[in-house]
Formats: sequence, structure tokens, C-alpha cells
Amino acid sequence: MPDRVVAPPRLAMTVPEVMLAFVSVVGFVALGWVTDIVRSATVLVAPKAEVYSLLRWPGLTDAFITSMIVVVSGLVVGVVLARRTVVTGPVARGAAFVDGLIDGVGRGARRIAGRVQHGSLPLYLATTVVMVALASTAFVVEIDTDVLYWWDNRAEAVLVVMIVAAAIAATTVGSRLGAALVLGAVGFSVAGLFVALGAPDLVLTQLLVETVIVVGFVLGLGRLATKFPKATRLWLAGRVAVSVLIGAAIAVALAGAAASPSGDPPVLDLAESAVADGGGNNVVNVILTDIRALDTLGEVVVLLTVAVGILTLTRTRAKRSGQPSETPR
Repeated sequence: MPDRVVAPPRLAMTVPEVMLAFVSVVGFVALGWVTDIVRSATVLVAPKAEVYSLLRWPGLTDAFITSMIVVVSGLVVGVVLARRTVVTGPVARGAAFVDGLIDGVGRGARRIAGRVQHGSLPLYLATTVVMVALASTAFVVEIDTDVLYWWDNRAEAVLVVMIVAAAIAATTVGSRLGAALVLGAVGFSVAGLFVALGAPDLVLTQLLVETVIVVGFVLGLGRLATKFPKATRLWLAGRVAVSVLIGAAIAVALAGAAASPSGDPPVLDLAESAVADGGGNNVVNVILTDIRALDTLGEVVVLLTVAVGILTLTRTRAKRSGQPSETPR
């Protein structure tokens, strides 16, 4: 490749450097005038800056020494680079550079997708769980054991033990139908926990959701094999580890959030609004039907959508098996 002479920089490229040097010299000479301008602007932001003033010689401070080191280092680097002969390739054109950049992004995306998007749903879930668990580690330092307590009554402890036992059973049961029933046991135990905590609205919603889900599982699993594929001990241990990890992450996040409440609880405001704005003494009913009516409507729409989906699946299955498609009324 023949040598190519690099043209010196144009005069316009030196204008910023010259202007900066000129302003620095003017500021050094007319220091009092510059101090008045800077002080008047700084006082608007910080009133205590009235005593602020610029100095021509601040002394051998750390900032001055650091600045001189930077300046001297820049001079040395500039002199060394100026004596080197740099062989450059052809000048990259704008369009070619952009095209190459886009092609590189595409190649990188294909490589990442080939390694990450491998089509394994369990690995996707495991990756998501690990990321959530890592995010929850920030709440560990926020946990305050002084504001936490185990339970209000022993019924809550019994229900929690049932939930944990059912969750562990869900990772070990070999039947699809058994797994669906065990998951239903978890949901119904959570509904019992809501009863012990005094939340009737959550109890009704939880019971309805769990009933629909369990029925949907039972109807949908009729088209699948009765048993799960045989899994190795390593795979089973991985499923248990992922379950324990996400459970611990959620527990840590909730404990950290409970230990750092923000603001006053809205209970008193909701009770007052239920009577004054909602016109009812049953705070729970007024909240569901008035204060958060759109939220309740959204829950109803979700439940109806699930019910319609289950009904459609059962009718489709009945048609494929040659059975009557009418559902009992």
C-alpha cells in the first residue's frame, strides 16, 4: 500500500483551542471582573456562595498537582505520537461504516439467540428465577427482625406448613393429575390463610380462581399422558433448587419491604372514603365495587376469559373424540 500524506488540520479546527486559550488568559488577567460574574450566577443556586472568589495562585493543592500531572502527561503523549509513523488504511465511508455496524449487530444477535433461545421452557424458567433471586438480594440489608413476627394465631402456622408440604409434593409427584391436585391444594390452603388473616374478598377470589384452574387442568390433562417423563435425580434436584430459590427470594423481598414501610397505612382513609364517598358501611364491599371498581372488573374479565377458554377446549375435545359437543346446562 503506497504511503499517504495526511493533510494538516484545517484552520477552523484550531478555533476552539485558540478561543479556550484566549478566554483563559482574559480570565487570569481580569480576575476580579470574572469573579463578580461567577459569584452573581452562583448565588442564585447557593446563597452561601457570597464569599466565593477566584484565585490566581491557589497553592500546591491536590487539585493543582493532579492538573499539572495531566497536562505533562498529555504533552509527553503528544510528542511521542507526533514522532511515530502511522500507517492508515482506506478512509471508511459513512454508508459502509453503518452497513458494517448493522451486519455486526445482526451476527451478534444470531449468535446470542442461538445460545440463549434454545427452546427449553424449563431452562427459560430457571433463568428467570435466578435473575429474580439475584434482584431480591438487595432487600437482605433492609430486613429488620424487630418489626417482623411469625404469626397472629397457630392456624396460620398450620396452613403455612400445609402450603410448604404441598409445594414440595408438587416437585416429586409423578402423575400429571396428581400434580394438578397438589397445586390446587396449595391454592386452597392459601385461601384458608386468607380466612385466618381476615380477608374475605381475597378468599372468594382465590377459591374461584383455584376451582377454575383445577377444573381446567383436569380437563386439559385428559389429552396428555398420565405420567410425567422419567427425570433423573439431577433434574429433580434442579427443580427443587429452583423452587426453593424463588420462594426464598420472594420471602426476602417481602420481609425487606415490610421492614421499611413508606408513609402512613391507608386504612383510615379507606374507611372514611367508604362511608363519605361510597355510601356504605361495609368497607370491603365499597372498595371492591366503588373505589377499585376497574380492578374488580378486570379480575372478572380474566375469570370469564379463563372459563370461556376451558369451555372451548372441552367442546373441541368432545368433537374430536366423536362425543356430543353440547355441554350440560
